[in-house]
Amino acid sequence: CPLGIVLKGGLWYLVAASGERADGPVRTYRIARPAEAEVTGTRFARPEGYGSAAYWARSAERLAAAVRRETAVV
Repeated sequence: CPLGIVLKGGLWYLVAASGERADGPVRTYRIARPAEAEVTGTRFARPEGYGSAAYWARSAERLAAAVRRETAVV
């Protein structure tokens, strides 16, 4: 279930709940070159309290925490 589309740093990302339910695990997918979209008429409800900006901020914090930092002496 798609939850939102984000444009960050000139790159497009799709934020979506995995599986068939909107309350499934949320994942981020990079969209390389969106060329077209098709309106299907399928409707869904976002999980209560979900917001793309808040999700993206938490995702960026998790990524920054996971980046390994090392010091090199040259």
